[in-house]
Amino acid sequence: MSPGFMHDTSLDLVCLRSRASERVSHDHFFHSVLGLMGVRTSVHDRARDAYAPCRNGAAAFRAGAGHDS
Repeated sequence: MSPGFMHDTSLDLVCLRSRASERVSHDHFFHSVLGLMGVRTSVHDRARDAYAPCRNGAAAFRAGAGHDS
């Protein structure tokens, strides 16, 4: 991922690397892409967004201040 993309998505590379061995399934893909692209929709399930825990401000994101509306 480019530095610009990492900045724009607020992703923490150290966190991503630490979670790289965790299992995810195709069920995570849709929700992860929505989260990465910043799409605001009620169908986005943060629990299935594989990148949500590695976004800076993830605590606020999980508390509802994230991408869902």
